[in-house]
Amino acid sequence: MKSRGPDPLTDPGPGGPHVPVDMRVPAGRMRAPMVSATQQTQRIRRRKARTSGTRRKRFERAHGTPKFPIHPAGYDQNAPDAQRAATPAEAQAKK
Repeated sequence: MKSRGPDPLTDPGPGGPHVPVDMRVPAGRMRAPMVSATQQTQRIRRRKARTSGTRRKRFERAHGTPKFPIHPAGYDQNAPDAQRAATPAEAQAKK
């Protein structure tokens, strides 16, 4: 078998190892066209609004939301939307 010379990947030679790099633009991908400053600003604002609070949201998903009083001070227990106390029969039915 005939040798074609030193292997460029294993023999560094005088200029260091030669590693071929593909500089062509991938076939299916084109650079996005420039947009107006207004469109770019709106896009950035939407992105920031969407990502703001991610650390807080992640913490609340993991640890639950903080406890707060269901009925604040001054709440009328006889109001139409007030929760009624469970009767003993209802408590047994839930078990």
